[in-house]
Amino acid sequence: GLEYNIGGNYTFVRNQVVYLGEASQKYPWQYAAGHPIGTESLYTWTGKFYSAEDLLNPEVAKPPAGTTRARELMFADLNGDKMTNSDDMAYQGFTETPEKTFGFTLGVDYGGFYLSSNWYGATNVAYRPSGAIRYEFANNVQPFQMTDRGVYDPERGLDTRAPAKYPLLMIGGAPQSRVPSTLHKLNAEYLRLRAVE
Repeated sequence: GLEYNIGGNYTFVRNQVVYLGEASQKYPWQYAAGHPIGTESLYTWTGKFYSAEDLLNPEVAKPPAGTTRARELMFADLNGDKMTNSDDMAYQGFTETPEKTFGFTLGVDYGGFYLSSNWYGATNVAYRPSGAIRYEFANNVQPFQMTDRGVYDPERGLDTRAPAKYPLLMIGGAPQSRVPSTLHKLNAEYLRLRAVE
């Protein structure tokens, strides 16, 4: 007859920095204490890009340097001072250490034929690429950097600005793309097949 077996395991682990001798900060979101070990201080991408109109509007928060271009990332102005600078960086997001890990086995036995598989995975885990891997026109460009970019070339009839999911392309990367932000914080959860026999 048919026989089968299922087994599994699950682990949840969350740590927290209780105390860290940090220098006094202006805002509560600037402290690492209270967050898991390895949490990064990042700009929060709003999911929007600056338009030409935004750049001329004094009510729209912008970096103080004055070199921001249309289609660059728009970050959240956490302190409401109409500028996005290091005061607006906050400790946030999952770390590279998964909070949830799990594994399971599936097996079936029928007429002397046996098949077994072993799976494992993790969730609540994130990864932020570093260095040149984050930037356009660099070695090791990742697939997410090549698709869904905004293009505006009226002479060739190209305008994909509205559905674009990533900022403008610049050699070396746009300034807003080069700073640590939630745009680059990638979901690193996985499910893998370890063995089949």
